[in-house]
Amino acid sequence: MSLKHYYTTTLGSSQASITVSSIPQNGSDLLIKVSARGTGTGVYNNIEFQLNGTSTLDSGYILRMQDTTLSGTEYAFSSGSIMVGNGSTSGMFGVADFYVTNYTSSTLNKGISQIATADSPQTSNTYSIHKQLGRSNQTSPITSVYIAGTLPFTAGTTISVYTINN
Repeated sequence: MSLKHYYTTTLGSSQASITVSSIPQNGSDLLIKVSARGTGTGVYNNIEFQLNGTSTLDSGYILRMQDTTLSGTEYAFSSGSIMVGNGSTSGMFGVADFYVTNYTSSTLNKGISQIATADSPQTSNTYSIHKQLGRSNQTSPITSVYIAGTLPFTAGTTISVYTINN
């Protein structure tokens, strides 16, 4: 397996969304890494993730561990991930990885795995961990990724995209 860097951007100011276009069709899988902070005053904000500008998921489950509990709860799949809000300790960012299988295929659905974590030590060591597995209803090759927050991203948010050859 080889990992090839395609794109990275770090925001210099607040921005509502980031679209990465013209993703090269030279791999089997795609990895999108996000280090994000939202403009909201709460501890956590959600991240919306889309492939080719459409809703990404049509089935799957989320396993969520939150607020210092070690028990997981299964929920219906959502397109959200988590990022730290401005209500958290200054300079902290939530991180998320989105892994997309078969992204260059024109016949196969795309498997999606996502893991994210955010920490807020100012609120009694509160943290949130999300793991989501699902499948995209798209069979066309993935050429763009759209990422937005429930509230805009702050300056310093970084998005990186890698292609993977298996």
